[in-house]
Amino acid sequence: MIVFHDATLVLGGRTVIDGLSLEVPAGHAMALIGRTGAGKTTLLAAAATAVRLERGEVALHGHSVRREP
Repeated sequence: MIVFHDATLVLGGRTVIDGLSLEVPAGHAMALIGRTGAGKTTLLAAAATAVRLERGEVALHGHSVRREP
């Protein structure tokens, strides 16, 4: 399971993701669809701890990626 709660990410002074909350249960698929520059890849980078959220939380199987990278 992956959970984004109030995820906000700012890059270069620009808010790329603003207050996203989303839960994808284990065993389910998710598709991110959007225009170029919408933040799809950046959202996954935050889940992988490659970029740090300005605010909010990402949890994988109940473990915070911020506190337990």
